[in-house]
Amino acid sequence: MAEDKSFRSCIFGGYSREDVNNFVERIGKEFDKVQKENNDLRDLLESMRMKLDYYQQMENTLHNAILVAQKSSEQVRENANKECDLLRKEAELSARNEIAGAESRVRELSAEYLRLQQEAVTFRTNFKALLGAQQEVIERYFSN
Repeated sequence: MAEDKSFRSCIFGGYSREDVNNFVERIGKEFDKVQKENNDLRDLLESMRMKLDYYQQMENTLHNAILVAQKSSEQVRENANKECDLLRKEAELSARNEIAGAESRVRELSAEYLRLQQEAVTFRTNFKALLGAQQEVIERYFSN
Protein backbone atom coordinates (compact mmCIF):
# COMPACT_ATOMS: atom_id res chain seq x y z
CA MET A 1 0.00 0.00 0.00
CA ALA A 2 2.72 2.49 1.00
CA GLU A 3 4.98 1.29 -1.80
CA ASP A 4 2.32 2.07 -4.42
CA LYS A 5 1.76 5.63 -3.30
CA SER A 6 3.21 8.50 -5.21
CA PHE A 7 2.84 12.11 -4.31
CA ARG A 8 2.49 15.12 -6.57
CA SER A 9 5.32 17.53 -6.51
CA CYS A 10 4.88 20.93 -5.08
CA ILE A 11 6.11 24.21 -6.47
CA PHE A 12 8.81 24.49 -3.84
CA GLY A 13 10.25 21.05 -4.45
CA GLY A 14 8.36 19.13 -1.77
CA TYR A 15 5.31 16.97 -1.81
CA SER A 16 1.76 18.14 -1.86
CA ARG A 17 0.70 18.66 1.69
CA GLU A 18 -2.87 17.58 0.90
CA ASP A 19 -1.67 14.32 -0.70
CA VAL A 20 0.63 13.60 2.25
CA ASN A 21 -2.10 14.43 4.79
CA ASN A 22 -4.63 12.28 2.93
CA PHE A 23 -2.10 9.44 2.79
CA VAL A 24 -1.24 9.77 6.47
CA GLU A 25 -4.95 9.84 7.31
CA ARG A 26 -5.58 6.77 5.18
CA ILE A 27 -2.56 5.00 6.75
CA GLY A 28 -3.88 5.97 10.20
CA LYS A 29 -7.30 4.54 9.41
CA GLU A 30 -5.73 1.36 8.02
CA PHE A 31 -3.48 1.14 11.06
CA ASP A 32 -6.47 1.61 13.38
CA LYS A 33 -8.36 -1.04 11.44
CA VAL A 34 -5.40 -3.48 11.60
CA GLN A 35 -4.85 -2.66 15.27
CA LYS A 36 -8.57 -3.28 16.05
CA GLU A 37 -8.42 -6.50 14.05
CA ASN A 38 -5.26 -7.48 15.93
CA ASN A 39 -6.93 -6.69 19.28
CA ASP A 40 -10.02 -8.68 18.25
CA LEU A 41 -7.80 -11.61 17.27
CA ARG A 42 -5.92 -11.36 20.57
CA ASP A 43 -9.23 -11.36 22.45
CA LEU A 44 -10.39 -14.32 20.39
CA LEU A 45 -7.08 -16.10 21.02
CA GLU A 46 -7.37 -15.46 24.76
CA SER A 47 -10.97 -16.70 24.71
CA MET A 48 -9.90 -19.81 22.82
CA ARG A 49 -7.06 -20.41 25.29
CA MET A 50 -9.50 -20.11 28.18
CA LYS A 51 -11.88 -22.53 26.47
CA LEU A 52 -8.99 -24.90 25.77
CA ASP A 53 -7.93 -24.74 29.43
CA TYR A 54 -11.54 -25.38 30.46
CA TYR A 55 -11.85 -28.37 28.14
CA GLN A 56 -8.48 -29.73 29.24
CA GLN A 57 -9.59 -29.49 32.85
CA MET A 58 -12.87 -31.15 31.92
CA GLU A 59 -10.95 -33.89 30.11
CA ASN A 60 -8.74 -34.45 33.18
CA THR A 61 -11.79 -34.50 35.42
CA LEU A 62 -13.54 -37.01 33.17
CA HIS A 63 -10.40 -39.12 32.94
CA ASN A 64 -10.12 -39.16 36.75
CA ALA A 65 -13.83 -39.96 37.07
CA ILE A 66 -13.42 -42.88 34.66
CA LEU A 67 -10.45 -44.17 36.65
CA VAL A 68 -12.43 -43.90 39.90
CA ALA A 69 -15.40 -45.65 38.27
CA GLN A 70 -13.16 -48.44 36.97
CA LYS A 71 -11.55 -48.89 40.38
CA SER A 72 -14.96 -48.89 42.07
CA SER A 73 -16.23 -51.40 39.55
CA GLU A 74 -13.28 -53.68 40.22
CA GLN A 75 -13.82 -53.38 43.98
CA VAL A 76 -17.53 -54.16 43.60
CA ARG A 77 -16.69 -57.18 41.44
CA GLU A 78 -14.05 -58.38 43.94
CA ASN A 79 -16.45 -57.91 46.86
CA ALA A 80 -19.20 -59.74 44.98
CA ASN A 81 -16.83 -62.62 44.23
CA LYS A 82 -15.71 -62.75 47.87
CA GLU A 83 -19.32 -62.69 49.05
CA CYS A 84 -20.22 -65.40 46.54
CA ASP A 85 -17.35 -67.58 47.77
CA LEU A 86 -18.35 -66.97 51.38
CA LEU A 87 -22.00 -67.84 50.67
CA ARG A 88 -20.92 -70.98 48.78
CA LYS A 89 -18.68 -72.05 51.68
CA GLU A 90 -21.47 -71.36 54.18
CA ALA A 91 -23.89 -73.38 52.04
CA GLU A 92 -21.40 -76.26 51.78
CA LEU A 93 -20.84 -76.21 55.55
CA SER A 94 -24.56 -76.08 56.19
CA ALA A 95 -25.11 -78.97 53.76
CA ARG A 96 -22.34 -81.00 55.45
CA ASN A 97 -23.91 -80.30 58.85
CA GLU A 98 -27.35 -81.31 57.55
CA ILE A 99 -25.91 -84.50 56.05
CA ALA A 100 -24.03 -85.29 59.25
CA GLY A 101 -27.19 -84.68 61.26
CA ALA A 102 -29.22 -86.86 58.92
CA GLU A 103 -26.61 -89.64 59.02
CA SER A 104 -26.58 -89.45 62.82
CA ARG A 105 -30.37 -89.64 62.89
CA VAL A 106 -30.28 -92.63 60.50
CA ARG A 107 -27.83 -94.40 62.83
CA GLU A 108 -30.06 -93.63 65.82
CA LEU A 109 -33.14 -94.89 64.00
CA SER A 110 -31.28 -98.00 62.78
CA ALA A 111 -30.16 -98.76 66.34
CA GLU A 112 -33.69 -98.18 67.59
CA TYR A 113 -35.04 -100.46 64.86
CA LEU A 114 -32.59 -103.20 65.79
CA ARG A 115 -33.46 -102.79 69.47
CA LEU A 116 -37.17 -103.02 68.67
CA GLN A 117 -36.58 -106.10 66.49
CA GLN A 118 -34.68 -107.69 69.34
CA GLU A 119 -37.46 -106.78 71.75
CA ALA A 120 -40.00 -108.27 69.34
CA VAL A 121 -38.00 -111.52 69.17
CA THR A 122 -37.68 -111.55 72.96
CA PHE A 123 -41.38 -110.78 73.35
CA ARG A 124 -42.36 -113.60 70.96
CA THR A 125 -40.08 -116.02 72.71
CA ASN A 126 -41.41 -115.03 76.14
CA PHE A 127 -45.00 -115.02 74.87
CA LYS A 128 -44.57 -118.51 73.32
CA ALA A 129 -43.10 -119.71 76.60
CA LEU A 130 -46.00 -118.17 78.48
CA LEU A 131 -48.52 -119.72 76.10
CA GLY A 132 -46.76 -123.06 76.43
CA ALA A 133 -46.86 -122.81 80.23
CA GLN A 134 -50.51 -121.77 80.14
CA GLN A 135 -51.30 -124.65 77.82
CA GLU A 136 -49.70 -127.06 80.26
CA VAL A 137 -51.70 -125.55 83.10
CA ILE A 138 -54.92 -125.86 81.07
CA GLU A 139 -54.11 -129.42 80.03
CA ARG A 140 -53.38 -130.39 83.63
CA TYR A 141 -56.54 -128.73 84.73
CA PHE A 142 -58.66 -130.60 82.24
CA SER A 143 -56.86 -133.90 82.57
CA ASN A 144 -57.61 -134.21 86.23
